[in-house]
Amino acid sequence: MKTKTKILLVLSLLMIGTGYYIYDGINHASERLRINYHTIIDDKIDKELDDLQIAYVSDLHYLEFFDENRLAQLIETLQAVNGDVIIFGGDLLSKELSEEQEVELIKHLKSLDASHGKFAVLGEADYASEAINTQTERILFESDFEVLKNSSVLITNKTVHGMNLIGIDSPLNKRDNINEAYKDIDDQNYTLTIVHTPDTIDDVPQHTELVIAGHSHGGQINIPLLGQIFNQPLAELYYAKSHNVRGIQLYISNGVGTKESDVRINAPAEINVFTFKNK
Repeated sequence: MKTKTKILLVLSLLMIGTGYYIYDGINHASERLRINYHTIIDDKIDKELDDLQIAYVSDLHYLEFFDENRLAQLIETLQAVNGDVIIFGGDLLSKELSEEQEVELIKHLKSLDASHGKFAVLGEADYASEAINTQTERILFESDFEVLKNSSVLITNKTVHGMNLIGIDSPLNKRDNINEAYKDIDDQNYTLTIVHTPDTIDDVPQHTELVIAGHSHGGQINIPLLGQIFNQPLAELYYAKSHNVRGIQLYISNGVGTKESDVRINAPAEINVFTFKNK
């Protein structure tokens, strides 16, 4: 085969592959849901919490494109994971729900069981209006999620020590207060901080082991070599995958919903499952 013919063949295959990749991103990728597993090993993790499993999900933007069928798939997947802790990372709704829609969402979220608790932080979409904020907090409360607003809880197996779980309220709505969030913690414990916006990691104290964030949807339309097409505020320095920032580990979830367009390219919808182990 002549060199010119080989080049044309390779280019043709690349064009076909790229075309399929884009077609899949536009028509199918948003409907698929993957589970992304992580193992965290640290000697600060209390031995009584060895093998603790935390399931993290964020960015439903419910009923913008994320419909009841996708919700049912999400709930089924979370139930199969059976995490000890379930964390919701913000942006539950995209619009105010009818009473019937609210009851249905509560029914699904309430069906999730987690032996060590269900927790949530809020994102900017959860403060889009007073009505949406009120409804979001009511849904989470009725579904047995504790909303952490610049506050912390101790995840423990009925022992003195455990894991600090810190929740920071929405920075994009100027509701974050990091000093308040950290004021009651024992920094001898392993510290996990949840905040909606990834770039906020630059502001958290050094005695933080792990930050989990959402918001960016992993870029949603994320082109290799070019990066995310639509920059999100406070998700510009860090918008996908994992990073080590000042010795603090950052994981960014792609989330499960979409906004503006129901397209995902190189940013699959995902649940993140973290297993914590003592060294």
